[in-house]
Order: sequence, then structure tokens, then C-alpha cells
Amino acid sequence: MYLMDHEGAEDPFPLPPLPNQIEHYIQGNSSSGPSTANFVIDLDNTSATLWNTKVIQVFTDDFVKSEWYKCKDKSEIPKQFKVHMDYLIVTYKKQMKEAGSDIAVAYHLSLAAHRRRKPQACTNTSRP
Repeated sequence: MYLMDHEGAEDPFPLPPLPNQIEHYIQGNSSSGPSTANFVIDLDNTSATLWNTKVIQVFTDDFVKSEWYKCKDKSEIPKQFKVHMDYLIVTYKKQMKEAGSDIAVAYHLSLAAHRRRKPQACTNTSRP
């Protein structure tokens, strides 16, 4: 989750890439596309887009290099990340629907929800 700069599932989503970033990437400018430094999921579309396919590849490569887990079947990594990405896309679209079409409003709602849950999460994990 460090690629998305998340500490946990309760953290707000990063904003999706700008349309011009996606367009530059599609036109062959790979430096504007997904990378470990620019790990941004296109939450406005499906996991099958050119952009998100690259995000899956970047995640898979980074995950394998990290050696955090010993995967016997490395072909499962992109499949499982795609399942996770599909869930993130559905969740993000739900937030967008609740907020209207304004990305900034949805993002701020996500931040506000995160802030409301954070104090409760802290009290639930206190030690005796």
C-alpha cells in the first residue's frame, strides 16, 4: 500500500490521473504514465484500460522485487491485484455518485470520512 501512499483501507483515495496525463500516455509518452513514482489508478474507468493495465504491471513488478512474500505462482499477483483494483474502482464510483460529478468534492468527502473514522479506530486498538 506504500505505492498509493496509504496506511490502511480507511485512508482516502488519491485523485485519479488527469485526462491529459492519460492521453499523453496513450499517445506513447511513457514518462507520463504509471510508475512506482506515479502510482495512480484511473478510478474513472475499468481495470482493462491501457493506463490501469500498466498500473497492474508496475504493482506486480514492484511486489515481486520486494520479496515480501514468496509467491509460488507469480501469475496470481496481477490477477489478485486486478480484483483489488476493481473493488477500488467500484468504491470510488460510489463516492463520486454520492458527491455528484465534482472530483474535488468526492475527494474531500473521502478525507472527511477518513477523519471521522480515525479517532474511533484509535480507541478500538488501545491496549489494556
